[in-house]
Amino acid sequence: MKFKPLIPAVLVRRDNRFRVQVRLRGETVPAHLPNSGRLGELLTPGRRVWLAPAAPERVPHRRTAYDLALVA
Repeated sequence: MKFKPLIPAVLVRRDNRFRVQVRLRGETVPAHLPNSGRLGELLTPGRRVWLAPAAPERVPHRRTAYDLALVA
């Protein structure tokens, strides 16, 4: 199994249970949030997060290019 390096970003807001907006390289982009829990203490605007690039070959109709992997 190959792993790609994680990409640092900053959390802007949580849109819904499974989607967040993050600031990545100066622009706001959506990312998939795999945990649908409340996470209110972790998902606050301005938090450092790390993104994992999505594998488009596994899900070609995907709406986001990244998965939220870590929150600091």
